[in-house]
Amino acid sequence: MISGLLDQGLTLLDFSDDSDNAEVDGAGAWIQPASILLKNGTPVDPPTTVANGDELEIEVVAPYDYAKTVTTTLTVGNRTEQWTVTTPTYGATVAEGSIAEPWEMIGAFYLGEFPGSVDNTNSYYIMQVPSSYHVYIRNMSADVDLFVYSTADFATTLLCSSTNAGTADEACEGVGLGEDINVYVLVDGSKTPSGALFELTTEP
Repeated sequence: MISGLLDQGLTLLDFSDDSDNAEVDGAGAWIQPASILLKNGTPVDPPTTVANGDELEIEVVAPYDYAKTVTTTLTVGNRTEQWTVTTPTYGATVAEGSIAEPWEMIGAFYLGEFPGSVDNTNSYYIMQVPSSYHVYIRNMSADVDLFVYSTADFATTLLCSSTNAGTADEACEGVGLGEDINVYVLVDGSKTPSGALFELTTEP
């Protein structure tokens, strides 16, 4: 946050990032704003005037892919600040998301393949799906399990689970509640010593 260091009447000259505003895949898309500028809690675009006491905040969203970097630039008067967010290189097995903040694939129906990762705990995702859908984990590098919930606590309402042995595909097929919904996907890496890479796929 840049706060308390602004002269009265300075103009916010530039705010930009070096990534696309959306990722589109086949029949569906998810919106990926790479960075959002807030002035006193409200999104703004330059040019706009800032005054003493104004608070400028940057919200930066990491790219939904491996080994990607987003650099965000903010220029106010003669002062420039930059922030950089870099995602892990492919091959790194890390947990993605959390119960409180799952990785979001919403804003439009997410249909397609997503390169996922988990360590020896859990990865958490939220996606918007049509009323009847199939969720798969394929091409996994180690044994992981799949759980699909309709509730944000990743515990209360289990719609489907798949716990096949080894690296056989995990599948939740034909699951739905008769309406377009958000579903909460948990990938369990507890059977692995150090996690796994995989493809999380959603199909109609």
